[in-house]
Amino acid sequence: MTELPLHDELAQRSARALAGGSERAKAAIAAQGKLPVRERLDLLLDPGSLIEDGLLARTVDEGLAADAVV
Repeated sequence: MTELPLHDELAQRSARALAGGSERAKAAIAAQGKLPVRERLDLLLDPGSLIEDGLLARTVDEGLAADAVV
């Protein structure tokens, strides 16, 4: 990863984590008739009540969106 200003790197990692993985992974979930985890939580919880702890866990690895835990 090239050196970015810290705030740019944080924004980039956050966006990648919130995207929920690769397009291939999202397509596999959709093919199974499932919703991504954040969409399921949106259906279950009151708006604005989800607080995500550890959003950036393992985002140093370019191959992972995050640590796969919400």
